[in-house]
Amino acid sequence: MAKRTRHTMTKVRWTMWALGALVVALTFAASSAVTVQMTVAMGVGLGVLVLAASEWIIARTRNHPQVRMAEWRAGIDR
Repeated sequence: MAKRTRHTMTKVRWTMWALGALVVALTFAASSAVTVQMTVAMGVGLGVLVLAASEWIIARTRNHPQVRMAEWRAGIDR
């Protein structure tokens, strides 16, 4: 079976996850202020909600005719 290449946006999402996790870990390690930690936690929570909504939209529209036609034109085979 041929290796499936990752889409560019998949790489971007994983990179953003990794950078975000690094920033959160460094912030919690460097700061003992509860206000800073709560702000970071709220940012993480909001980020997770946005990511969940975007993944839901992507999964929901994946099989729309417009998406299939655009993928066909771009040469993307699923």
